[in-house]
Amino acid sequence: MASRSFSVGSYTRNIDTQEDPFNQRVRAFKDDSLDSFEDNPEMWPKEKVKAAAEMFQRGDTKRVAIETNAAEFLTFHPELIDNNANGQAMNRTLKAMFGDCVHSVEQFEAAYRVLVANNSLALDKKVLAEQEKEAAKQRAEAQRARKVTFSEDERYSMPLEELRRLESSEIQKRNERIANEGGW
Repeated sequence: MASRSFSVGSYTRNIDTQEDPFNQRVRAFKDDSLDSFEDNPEMWPKEKVKAAAEMFQRGDTKRVAIETNAAEFLTFHPELIDNNANGQAMNRTLKAMFGDCVHSVEQFEAAYRVLVANNSLALDKKVLAEQEKEAAKQRAEAQRARKVTFSEDERYSMPLEELRRLESSEIQKRNERIANEGGW
């Protein structure tokens, strides 16, 4: 136990204090004897240094794997703005959904869907518009590819309104194709 004495005017007070690690460090710093502490890495035994190095390598390997998966995920989602706020939101969601592990691209996708559904991410509106336009174009092409043809007997058995609807849709498709090819 150490004893300290405090005085203010004619009042003096003696306080017995226990030596705590903080006070020991402060005194060692003032006395320039910090090198004598065991937690100084330069004073560690070889086994402890090796264990610490392996621990840092494991942490680094995990970080590299997560960064690789994140980079791959970002290549699939150019609309996602790569900023600090989005990164923090994604990390919180990944940790809440899957825990503290190496997250796969599929886990990034699941977290992304949750965050988009909650409108919690900043997304590039221009890229989203381009993606939507491309998706609509693909849907239209798929619908054109599913073009249904009817035999002459089937057409005779159809109601007149259905025939008119089919004819107008065929005319519209033909006109669209001509317009896309450069016009008349």
